[in-house]
Amino acid sequence: MIEKVTTKVVENGLCIGCGICVALCPENALTLKFNSKGEYNAVEITSCTSNCGICIKTCPFGDNSNEDAIGLKLFSSIPEIKHTSETGYFLKSYVGFAEEKYRNLGASGGIASWILETLLVNGYVDKIICVAPNNNFDKLFHFTIISDPGSISKCSGSVYYPVEMSDAIKYVLNTPGKFAITGLPCFIKAIRLAQELNVMLKEKIVFTLGLTCGQMKTKYFTEYVASLAGLKDQLKAVSYRVKDTKLSSNNFKFSFIDIKEDKKTINFLNGPYDAWVNGWFTIGACDYCDDVFAECADISLMDAWLPQFIKDHKGTNLIIVRSILAYNILLSGSKNKKIFINPINIKEVIKSQDGVIEKKRLHLAHILYENIKNHKYTPNKRVYPRLGGRILKERVKLRKEMKKKSVELWLNLKPNAKKVRYKMAWILIKAKFIEYLYFLIKYTKIVFKYIFNCLTSF
Repeated sequence: MIEKVTTKVVENGLCIGCGICVALCPENALTLKFNSKGEYNAVEITSCTSNCGICIKTCPFGDNSNEDAIGLKLFSSIPEIKHTSETGYFLKSYVGFAEEKYRNLGASGGIASWILETLLVNGYVDKIICVAPNNNFDKLFHFTIISDPGSISKCSGSVYYPVEMSDAIKYVLNTPGKFAITGLPCFIKAIRLAQELNVMLKEKIVFTLGLTCGQMKTKYFTEYVASLAGLKDQLKAVSYRVKDTKLSSNNFKFSFIDIKEDKKTINFLNGPYDAWVNGWFTIGACDYCDDVFAECADISLMDAWLPQFIKDHKGTNLIIVRSILAYNILLSGSKNKKIFINPINIKEVIKSQDGVIEKKRLHLAHILYENIKNHKYTPNKRVYPRLGGRILKERVKLRKEMKKKSVELWLNLKPNAKKVRYKMAWILIKAKFIEYLYFLIKYTKIVFKYIFNCLTSF
């Protein structure tokens, strides 16, 4: 008997809430609901009788093809294609930004908005599926369908809030035309798995734009930061990446508006940063992700978190190109001076996400080892299970503890974010001390290795 996504994935805390299973279930037996942690989870609303297994076969956290296997089918036959273990397949890598009207709207360099508009204007697709604000206080964002190039601005900017694409995928299945979709690595992987089973999706979704991701946040993260900023009433709208001419690109503002139209802002480094980097309110499935760069997407975009680009408050994109169509679109835009891009070594792209890669590889290896040891189900991953050293074990343990405790405290103390932060202070201090030790040991080893190599070279 084929297992169901609700028993194998959801019950083991591995549901990312993408909604692909809900969209493709032939019996309409599934829906998505927020669980007690503020995460979207698949829920069975009627008994499944078909035993088709579509839900588990298309789940990005089921035992399905990994990103390397999917990428092999999609991109390996492209001339001059290359591969790294961190980025997956890549044809070209660039750094740059779009002209001002796109760059000012975007979270970073505006390349994503320009690409989406170009796809529509040039007739490559009929509609774009992307994330936009939602007129619902309980669900602030959703996937929307756009056919007017002038409406692309609705989808500009980053979103750190749960969204699901079940309605959007159902729309694709029931509507003529060609589509492009934007999404995080796990969402794009889910689409690729679905395309292997559903010919209509394969024919209709002709372009995927992936967004590099370190973690997804529950809805409580946004509530917490809004309270930290000083918002008192029901949250109505949020902008996560407001640029400030006086600040570097990595110290953007979060902007919140409540139902009384009161507006509050907070700088990322003044509060939200600690919650972000230490895994507060992070979705459980993210601990089991080893895809940083949206390896299954035709093109992947990210912030240029490199010293030479951070000072520019307008933001800059790093770009990984995988498909010929994506490559040709960028070349045309560069030639027409709609975008301004230069080649960049893929090693620099990887370097920009060093911290995220470490958590999705070293931390994951230890988590997998512990799961096997404790006979806990875990999906097959490309990372080999391995027992971490004492400091790594403590880092993983503290991150897990903070994730759990942040949710528990928020549910008990909301909307008092400052009190939550106060009660998290001791564990945060301990985590920072362990991080300091970890990096001290890490870079000491690098220095000694360098000295040894210099001495032995004579």
